[in-house]
Amino acid sequence: PTLRRAALELQRRMKELGYDMGIDSTYRDIDYQNDLYAQGRTKPGIIRSNAQGGQSYHNYRLAFDIFKNVPKQEYSDENFFKAAGKIGQEMGLEWGGTWKSIVDKPHFQFTNGLTIGELINGTKMPDIRLPW
Repeated sequence: PTLRRAALELQRRMKELGYDMGIDSTYRDIDYQNDLYAQGRTKPGIIRSNAQGGQSYHNYRLAFDIFKNVPKQEYSDENFFKAAGKIGQEMGLEWGGTWKSIVDKPHFQFTNGLTIGELINGTKMPDIRLPW
């Protein structure tokens, strides 16, 4: 619930700036994550993820990706992603646009400090009410 509220609040704030923001890839099952990981390694294409199945916050519903909801401009507008990244970080989200390895501008996550190891061991994210 916390991440859902965060995604919708980011979408609302982007709309205030005149951007139509879509939300996708909120949950990925292990097979899909492994398929993404294989790209550029054992499958053709560019490397899209450093996380194998079970190693992504998407697998635990703690991450989402965004896109500009304009045909043929979904991922090409730098200003869109800069605005979203700034807002998301102000909200307390981690933004993949700041990562050093595989910069991932569409990616946002909120983990409340939980590690992948803790999630693998069954720790659940509590429903946290943030000030937005």
